[in-house]
Amino acid sequence: MTAFEVAANDEIRQLFIRPGGGSNRFCSDNNCNNQKQFLIVTNSNEQDSDNNRDDDEDTPPRKWIDSVTDEGYIQGLLTLNAIGKYLFGSALARSITFAMCNHLLHDQFLPYENEASVRDFLQHLIDTHVTRNHPHYDKACALVNKFARTKRIEPLLRLYTLETPLYHQLHYESDAWLVPLICRFANLKPRFFQGTSYRGLTMKSQELRAYRSACRKKSCVIQINTFCSTSADRHVAESFLNVGSDSDVIHALMIFEFPLPCDTAIQLYAISDKYPCLSDFEDEKEVLLLPRTLFHVKRIDNDDRQHYVTIWLEYVPPEQYPLRAYIRCISRSIRNR
Repeated sequence: MTAFEVAANDEIRQLFIRPGGGSNRFCSDNNCNNQKQFLIVTNSNEQDSDNNRDDDEDTPPRKWIDSVTDEGYIQGLLTLNAIGKYLFGSALARSITFAMCNHLLHDQFLPYENEASVRDFLQHLIDTHVTRNHPHYDKACALVNKFARTKRIEPLLRLYTLETPLYHQLHYESDAWLVPLICRFANLKPRFFQGTSYRGLTMKSQELRAYRSACRKKSCVIQINTFCSTSADRHVAESFLNVGSDSDVIHALMIFEFPLPCDTAIQLYAISDKYPCLSDFEDEKEVLLLPRTLFHVKRIDNDDRQHYVTIWLEYVPPEQYPLRAYIRCISRSIRNR
């Protein structure tokens, strides 16, 4: 049992709940954040043919959609994701990868090479964006130091869930979390999520049309670009929607389906006594989606009773043998020319 579960009454439970007026963590509530977090990758020929049937004012903005020339690009995304996990997951491959990346990218990966460099980089972000006056400054510093001392990823996952300005900075500094996570995927395997999670989203009609254009098309995928908080509890995501707060936007509930355990969807809430809650807020039942997670749009429903749109997304798992699959894809592309 967690502290939230054994609390004697609701008044005590409030101490373990995220304060109101916070980061709106389980709902993307402006167009700028939507474009940072989600990207629709689609076949350009299919996209253009769809757009020609509609008025220009209904056409999804190009900054929202990444058009590609063939379906092999999507296979390439899956392959690169799988290769990246391997290169950073093996100690030997990781050292070679860091050396090559730093040489080719002018030391861009230096802040992520080891626990000490990650700690120093994150401490700089905390000092810059959280500052010493913040009530959670000391807690954030302690978690970063614990990560460096224990060489375990769990303190960084808890740091992510704190209600601090550092959460917003993740849109720009996601590698500071992503690379250490990938390097320690094996430790997180019991937390790989299988099931359904939820997130709120507000958008303009153009953005909704982008999702409709991708619906039920295998040549279209939704790519998560940044860390994305979802909840295994539908009511948590719905509580962040603020339906009716703005008549000029469309409210949507995104439903993420994971038929198989997903290594880029991390269960932060308690699994057992051996795997306790990693989130600072136990009631949220958070499932953290990592950048580069891919989905197909399964269906879109208009729920007049709930006054929001429901977007069903199904996880696109990586190929079991990604290099072999990508070679087949390239060969097929050459034959079709």
